[in-house]
Amino acid sequence: MCFVATVFDGIGTLLGLAVATKAKTEAAYAFNAIGALMIVALVLSTRDIWHEDDNLHKTMRPFWGLALFVSFCAVLLAGFNHVLLENPIIVSTAFDWYQVKESALLQKITVCVLTLFVACAPIALSYQWKHFFADDDEPVPAPKPGDKATV
Repeated sequence: MCFVATVFDGIGTLLGLAVATKAKTEAAYAFNAIGALMIVALVLSTRDIWHEDDNLHKTMRPFWGLALFVSFCAVLLAGFNHVLLENPIIVSTAFDWYQVKESALLQKITVCVLTLFVACAPIALSYQWKHFFADDDEPVPAPKPGDKATV
């Protein structure tokens, strides 16, 4: 489930970046797709960034925070544009804050809650991977003399 939500986070980030940049051409959508992939990849590295204490991971922490913030804002913009305003996916230039402000409160709350879950899905997936690959993190003990070899 976290994997599917992470895929939707990438799509939502792409669409939100397209709304923010008012993308019109294929090249603009491609550039936004690359940016969305970088943002989702950085947020996917949450477990390593916060649990490793070397200089590289300490340096990455502010960029992780920025990526999470941009991901949240982009998914929120995409939700407002394509759910509240009911614009088609290919239309990212017709966004109007006044129309968002005039929409129903329950719709805005729903989009915000869904945005929170979708934007945080890569964090959950990074911790879920830890448990899935738990055997890779633990060192294998050396066999003791006299133990039978197991296959």
